[in-house]
Amino acid sequence: AQTVKEGKRVSTPEQIREVAAGCARIRNETLGIVGLGQVGMAVAVRAKVFGFNVIFFDPYLSDGIDKVLGITRVFTLQDLLYRSDCVTLHCSLNEHNHHLINDFTIKQMRPGAFLVNVSRGGLIDETALAAALKDGRIRGAALDVLENEPYNLAAGPLKDAVNLICTPRTAWYSEASAQEIRENAAHEVRRGLTSKLPGSLRYCVNRDYLNVPRTAYETGLNGVSPFSSLFPLAAPFLSQTAASQLLSEASMQSSTAATSSSTPSLLSAAGNNSPVVVPVSIGESALQSAAKAAASHGSNNGGDSGSGD
Repeated sequence: AQTVKEGKRVSTPEQIREVAAGCARIRNETLGIVGLGQVGMAVAVRAKVFGFNVIFFDPYLSDGIDKVLGITRVFTLQDLLYRSDCVTLHCSLNEHNHHLINDFTIKQMRPGAFLVNVSRGGLIDETALAAALKDGRIRGAALDVLENEPYNLAAGPLKDAVNLICTPRTAWYSEASAQEIRENAAHEVRRGLTSKLPGSLRYCVNRDYLNVPRTAYETGLNGVSPFSSLFPLAAPFLSQTAASQLLSEASMQSSTAATSSSTPSLLSAAGNNSPVVVPVSIGESALQSAAKAAASHGSNNGGDSGSGD
């Protein structure tokens, strides 16, 4: 690229070879995938389109998936490393695979292989990787995750590493992806407010706790402080979210029995951790919501209530 920018003409085979030094053809090369989960499968499907011979190692996966995808399964990590021109990691991190890629396993890789990690930083011994990049044992590495985050590249073992692409937790990013994340979050909030919990939620990681009766929320769940301490932030959030019209049809009703009703209600803590039930319309302003919460809290505690200018 620098040669082209400088306006130099590249025509002879020797000049082309010099400019393209380090480039590699991927057709008929072997891609080794460690961990064939959802992301690993997506990588396998796309890699086949570009002409890779795809192999994978995943001791926890049932038989048959290799035949469905048209890829090859290997049964040891050593076999995968030995056969792969490029190794890509897509497995979770646990006590058994910490520093899965280390001095010993790097020596089992093909000389000049590439290494990609978009899974967990602790899978790679960064000191061993830096040494392998320096001596050319690994031709190049691309890392989206690092063992210690946030990472100080200037002080870490990879500070002088060559042929390294580092995109800390940002390889996913595009304008379209960022917009999709925001839309998914808003839709999930809408499902939580207007549908039956927890079955309607798509991205919930603690469904079991949502089966706890509402009256149990005051004591908290799984050792976490009561959710009521977070609800003063909910009214402004919902008010702003309503502008996107994702929640324009949703509203929350409450009554004296709201805590046992299936209709969603907003618990608001105005000034302390004492939850009060406040009827909030999604379309009303954040200021109106906050004033209503404060007034309801004051009347429930026998104190003066009112709204400021």
